Amino acid sequence: MDKSLWLGLDNGIGHIVLNSPYLIYDDIIGDIGSVYSYISFNDMIYIGTNQGLFYKSKSSMSGFEFIPGTQGQVWQLEEINGILFCCHHNGTFIIEDKKAKKIEGTEGTWNLRPIKNSDNLMIQGSYDGLYVLEKRGDIWQLRNKIDGFENSSRFVELFDEFIFVNHEYKGLYKISVDDAFRAVKSVQIDTVLWGDNSAILSSGDELLYAHQKGIHIYDGVSGRFLKDSLLSSLYTEANYTSGKMTAIGDEIWFFTKDNLSMVSKSSLNNKRVITKIELGESSRNSISGYENMAQLKNVGNYVLGTGSGYILLDTKKIREKRFNIEIAEIKMTTTNSPDNAGQLLATDKMGDFEHYKNNITLSFYTPEYGKYTHPRYQYRLHGIYQNWSEWSSSHSVQFNNLPYGDYTFEVRSKIGEQISENTASFTFKIQKKWYQSNLAIALYAFIGILGLFFMHMAYRRHYRQRQEKLLEKSEKEMRIAKAENEKEIVRLKNEQLKQRVRLKSNELAASTMSLLRKNEVLNEVKNLLDNKVKDPGIKGPITKIIDESLTKNDDWELFKEAFNNADKDFLGKLNKSHPNLTQNDIRLCAYLRLNLSSKEIGPLFNISTKSVEIKRYRLRKKMGLEHDKNLVDYILNL
Repeated sequence: MDKSLWLGLDNGIGHIVLNSPYLIYDDIIGDIGSVYSYISFNDMIYIGTNQGLFYKSKSSMSGFEFIPGTQGQVWQLEEINGILFCCHHNGTFIIEDKKAKKIEGTEGTWNLRPIKNSDNLMIQGSYDGLYVLEKRGDIWQLRNKIDGFENSSRFVELFDEFIFVNHEYKGLYKISVDDAFRAVKSVQIDTVLWGDNSAILSSGDELLYAHQKGIHIYDGVSGRFLKDSLLSSLYTEANYTSGKMTAIGDEIWFFTKDNLSMVSKSSLNNKRVITKIELGESSRNSISGYENMAQLKNVGNYVLGTGSGYILLDTKKIREKRFNIEIAEIKMTTTNSPDNAGQLLATDKMGDFEHYKNNITLSFYTPEYGKYTHPRYQYRLHGIYQNWSEWSSSHSVQFNNLPYGDYTFEVRSKIGEQISENTASFTFKIQKKWYQSNLAIALYAFIGILGLFFMHMAYRRHYRQRQEKLLEKSEKEMRIAKAENEKEIVRLKNEQLKQRVRLKSNELAASTMSLLRKNEVLNEVKNLLDNKVKDPGIKGPITKIIDESLTKNDDWELFKEAFNNADKDFLGKLNKSHPNLTQNDIRLCAYLRLNLSSKEIGPLFNISTKSVEIKRYRLRKKMGLEHDKNLVDYILNL
């Protein structure tokens, strides 16, 4: 089907693809060197290398021959208006048949760009700036250097009345020159758009700038480069090698680590179409930043320069092939297993492993043997890694220290942009450790429930004790409050009693003063009668009435009642301590209890002060008081 030829050789097996889209010329001897440019011109084929310029006839079966005088680095071959130019390390050459003629005055030329609407002028990008070549008659010659720009101009494009020069380390220059192309009018530097191996390219009505962060298209309205999302999807930063682009007719070719990408426009809706070819950087063996390709005579045939020759590409022979992926080997090891020691497993059976066999290594392959066929793989492990991994050329993967559980390993491959027909898989299980078994979990649950029960009981006991303490504290506080209330009640009652005593005392004092006053008045009246009235008939009855009133016992009874109300315990204590006292003695004690003087007591008894003193003396004797003890103090303290 693929017209392959397998050879059994002394040192191995050889594989020849007879219908391969790639034909490789590998300059092992180094006669040609690294190819930087290729062009088919008239009936000749020219290649520019780091060794110089070589040629051969299209019909010749012999090798390339060197063109004298072109020794050194050839950067670019350009056909402009039917003339073949060679941009060389030593200057610009015009190639005629098998001869090279240098344009005088040119040095270190990167490229040439024709000036629009001028068949006799060209811009030359050189090592030290921009130059103008002029055609006078049939001869091209150096006219002038454009003053005001001194930077190396490897990438030069004339677009929208400006000259754009890309410098990888300084940025992208937008240059405006005068109408005669002799001096720079203004220079704008875009320092945001710069980077290693970046490049610009004019294709049709678009100016493209490519670098590691994407591909931008110049917008003439805003005067800025705007990122193009479709073209920027051609590569990621990890897949980026160079921004170098090649325009071949309506096609633009891009070079990435994994493939070649051709961008063309659909004939139906003029939208861009991307075609990717499985020819990665390692297969191309190209020089990064100097990738190049050109179209051969037949449509779909191209030549790519490499670091040691070139590759012929026939895109018509590229066919999408169906392919599968298989798991080659599965090895299960323990944590302490020595290197390369382990148990090989059957790939078509489900694995069931003990917990310590938790390291697994899986190898896989895609049975495609093309030299430029480089399968890439993507995998995932259901049960721990649900997402697909990044695409990788590694054909094995190892998972270490997997936890217990059920797993399904899936892997698929990719060649170019085509994914394998199938997804290979392997299902296995890693058992739980003994302390992770269902029985152990049930035991943990039982112990947990038991612990919760005891914890619940402890909390209940704690809160019950706490509640009892609170109740006890509350009862104690209530008892204290009750005692304080009772104490307050007693205090209030005492206050009331004291108040009553004060009232009774006031009454007693008022009664005593009333008796004193009455007796004093009666005695004064009696004295007046004795002094003023001589008639016994008048004085006698009045005096009798006064004496009866003074000696009448009713006043004592009233006083006694008031005294008992004010000091009810005194008379009882007095009778108990001195039962031998007479009524007058008790009466005297009551007056002394009120702290009345002898002078005040006399009128109450209707006797003289001296008689009161005698009565007091007799009372001391009856009470048996010692000579030095005060009678009034004794009665007050009784």
